[in-house]
Formats: sequence, structure tokens, C-alpha cells
Amino acid sequence: MTYRLDLSVINEYPNDTPPRSRMGLTLHNLTDCPLDQLPIAVLFDRFINAKTPSQGSIEQVGSYCVITPEHQTLDANQSLYIEFDAHTPPLRFLCAGFKDALLYANGEQYSVMLTPINLAHTHTTRSSIPDVHPAEHAIIPVPKSVRHQPGYFTLSPTTPLIAVDPQALPAAQWLSNEWVRMYPQADIALDPRHQDAVTGDHAILLRPLPDSALRDITHRDEAYQLTVTDQGVVIQACAERGFIHGCASLLQLCQEQDTQLRIPAIKISDAPRFAYRG
Repeated sequence: MTYRLDLSVINEYPNDTPPRSRMGLTLHNLTDCPLDQLPIAVLFDRFINAKTPSQGSIEQVGSYCVITPEHQTLDANQSLYIEFDAHTPPLRFLCAGFKDALLYANGEQYSVMLTPINLAHTHTTRSSIPDVHPAEHAIIPVPKSVRHQPGYFTLSPTTPLIAVDPQALPAAQWLSNEWVRMYPQADIALDPRHQDAVTGDHAILLRPLPDSALRDITHRDEAYQLTVTDQGVVIQACAERGFIHGCASLLQLCQEQDTQLRIPAIKISDAPRFAYRG
């Protein structure tokens, strides 16, 4: 450690307009060599009143501040002290000081060790985080509409996985592969197949979304509806990406019980608000 920068809060004036604090900066030269021409560059998230330094000058653009002392020489093992006003409500946290600092002296750049800010008053009120109850069914991203219903659908190795829409076959294959990967002990290795017309219960069906459900949807390729009852699962979409999103939500709903997989009864409707994600 060769150079150290300390920052202290001297006085606080919370009733002024705007609120301000008087601060003191101390630069320590802990080397055996004097420093010449020594502007100090700091990152500070508060606005410094450029008219208030006790000596020298301060220039600030955003968080970047350059402090130029009146006397440009700092002898070995000596300190330099400057006071200034910062427009800020009273500071209560140790992270409120300088974020970084550099010293430009003798035509070179030097790193500076920063000490935590010396606060006038520390924060004495204990903060608490309110209890947050977990969602009944956590799905990411959160769908536009979720309606919970009583009951469960239980998967078995003989559950049909049928893509009524040929565009749904890649999603159905991905869903089957993910079940095997995520729940190997459940012995769920469904063989997806395409079938034009399907009747019957206790199946997982991927079929087209009717035009009536797309009336108010702008970005249709990623829209889907997922319906789970105790009699089966239906995923409806109008494009491959919509079927993928529906299958992804179905995977997140799966619950493992002993060696079985069950899916809570639910009805989900979702479509993106924008044409991009992120």
C-alpha cells in the first residue's frame, strides 16, 4: 500500500434544499518520494458542488470527478486534506463512498487504496424482507393467463403422445427426450407419432390452435394454450415454436411422486407481447 484515500462525512444538512453533506477527503502519501502535479480522479455517485472545495478545484461529469489540489506537491509520508459539499440526503451505508480512484502524479498513473467511508451516523433501523409465498405452479416465463383446476393427470409408459399437427412433431420428440433425461426412474419413454384425427382420453395431444383463439394475438408463432385435466393433456399452437413453449411449460408442471409423474390440472394461455425475447 503506497497511497490511501479516506472520505469522511463531517456534517449533514438534511433540511437544506437540496439536502447536502459536508465531506472531507484525505490523501495519504505513504511512500518515501514526493508527488508533483497530482490531480485525483474518483468515481462518486453524488453531485459535488464545484464552488465548495476548501482548496483547489473539482470538475465532475456524471460519476467521474477530477479533484485538483491548490498545492501540487505532496511530500513523502504526508497527507492532503480537502473539504467539499455533496448534494445528497444523509448517508447511512458504507458502500456510499468513492467507488474507485486513481492518482495522476509525476507524469504517471497510480492506483489508490480506498477505505470505507466514515459515516456521521450509521443506519440503525433493521431492515426486514417480507415473506414471499411461492407460486402454486412456477412457470418461466410467466404466462399471460393461468387458471388452476382440481385434480391431476398421471403419466404412464403407455400414455399416447400424439402430434395431430405435423409441425408439433419436433416439440413432441423433445418433450419425450426431456422426460427420459429428467426423470429416468419414472420409466416414461413415450414414442411421439403423427395422427390426423384423434379421439379418446388419457393422451397427450398436440394440435392446431383455432383461429378464434388467435384473434387478438399479434405474434402468433410463439402463442400456445395448454390444458391439463385428469383425463389428458392438450397443447395447442399454430407453429413449431408455440408447441415448444407449450411443452416447456408442461415440463415445468411435472411433479414426481414415488416412481410416477403427475401434472396438476390447469389451463394456460400465453403469447409474447413483443417479437423478441430478452
